[in-house]
Amino acid sequence: MNRPALARLAAAALLAFSALPVLALPAAAQEGVRVQRRGPARVSVVPGATATLVFQVSVTSVSADAVPTVGLPAGWRLVAAEGAWRPVAGAGDTRLLSVLVPADARAGAYTVRYAVRAGGAEARDSAVVAVAERHRLELRAMDAPRFAVAGAGYGAAFLLRNAGNVAERVMLAASSPRAPAADVEAPEAALAPGE
Repeated sequence: MNRPALARLAAAALLAFSALPVLALPAAAQEGVRVQRRGPARVSVVPGATATLVFQVSVTSVSADAVPTVGLPAGWRLVAAEGAWRPVAGAGDTRLLSVLVPADARAGAYTVRYAVRAGGAEARDSAVVAVAERHRLELRAMDAPRFAVAGAGYGAAFLLRNAGNVAERVMLAASSPRAPAADVEAPEAALAPGE
């Protein structure tokens, strides 16, 4: 075959090849990340305890580190910092978050958010931490005379504190083994947590 015929054949083959449809890249080569909470939908704890939350993270590419972000309620903190890591493509990573609930946390349901960014993709999920009710009152004498004259009245002051994490409505009464009557200035009180 002469050179001009060979050149025409090569040009025809190139034209035929360029007319073929372009194939899409496989899904594994595209950047993607998935985050999913594992375990119960609600984790119950008492104030001052640690809640352990479990998230499953999977990525379709390892071209970038997985960078986590944890969103916590005010005053809450992680027991150990959650840092970036290089995931294995197509495999899942189990991430355990140990969250310290403050001792003065009020009773209720709180949301902990967990997000992971890998390359240009980001995914997120959340878990609910239910803080149990704690009822506790503290009473202490603040100002009381060391001595009292028999038959004479005297006053004494006490501090009543709601040391629990829920609002309390309390009824107050006073008594003395040697006095015929003891009056309370405010026989009823509504106290918020810590008040």
